[in-house]
Amino acid sequence: MPFDVERYRMFIFRIARNYTNSYEDAEDITQEVLLKISQSQKQFSNRYIALMTRSVCVDSYRKQKHWNFIEIDTHMEDNTNCNPYDLTCTNQLQERIDYLIKSILTDKQRQAITMILDGCKYSESSKTLNMTLGTFKSHYQRAIVKLRAHLSEFRSF
Repeated sequence: MPFDVERYRMFIFRIARNYTNSYEDAEDITQEVLLKISQSQKQFSNRYIALMTRSVCVDSYRKQKHWNFIEIDTHMEDNTNCNPYDLTCTNQLQERIDYLIKSILTDKQRQAITMILDGCKYSESSKTLNMTLGTFKSHYQRAIVKLRAHLSEFRSF
């Protein structure tokens, strides 16, 4: 028995809209879920379709996560178009991060943050520090949480 697309379109769309708060994103997610279901050739319950929709919403959110990064290594001589206010804020942020890494983090957290900031991968860093991957990620995540809590004044960037 073929899959009845129209029967589930609004059901999936409403779930996606509740998760995304965006009409366009909800339409995209609806299309993706309908495509997965129609390609599967299986019969799914409403509950399973709702769980699948939620999963696609979470995946979409993770893919679209927008982080407001600022370039920390900006120097006035390297970037003549740099706004002095932005440069001052960037320098203050860099000084604050350096201070926090040295003062509030444990040795393991400091090592984890430093390895990631140096561009190492999780698996490579955990082996270098002689930790399991899970332990390394735990130290790294706790360090991130501490840093975010102390850098709240810079969140407007």
